[in-house]
Amino acid sequence: MKHLIINADDFGLSPGVNQGIVEAYQAGGISSTTVMVNMPGFTDAVRLASLHPGLGVGLHFNLTYGRPVSDPRLIPSLIQADGRFHSIGGNCNRELRDIEIELSAQWGRLVGSAHGLWLASDSPGWASPSAAGFSERVRSYGTVGS
Repeated sequence: MKHLIINADDFGLSPGVNQGIVEAYQAGGISSTTVMVNMPGFTDAVRLASLHPGLGVGLHFNLTYGRPVSDPRLIPSLIQADGRFHSIGGNCNRELRDIEIELSAQWGRLVGSAHGLWLASDSPGWASPSAAGFSERVRSYGTVGS
């Protein structure tokens, strides 16, 4: 039997986006979503996900919108002077080490804030980025620039 997964992006962007995603799920239009842990609606997204346990939730890594999860002093190549990420078209040279630090921080925030909401012990596919060879995969892409 084939299954179709329809995923809604940007859960956590704002309470309004979150509500739209939940309504789409309740109407049967989507089966999963990916959450942006560095956006203002993240806490609301966690709350809504806990009310809808059938909604599949994954992590939407984000390096181009909003503020970082990690300490900006640790990831200088990713941020502008105002502390926000460089935009997707921004003229910058993102350093791999900075990317690794921020993506690991985003993963940690998801795991830490969800309190096991999505990371059930009977789900062996879940692992930390470093445990899954995350660093090696990031490095295999070489220098990341705009």
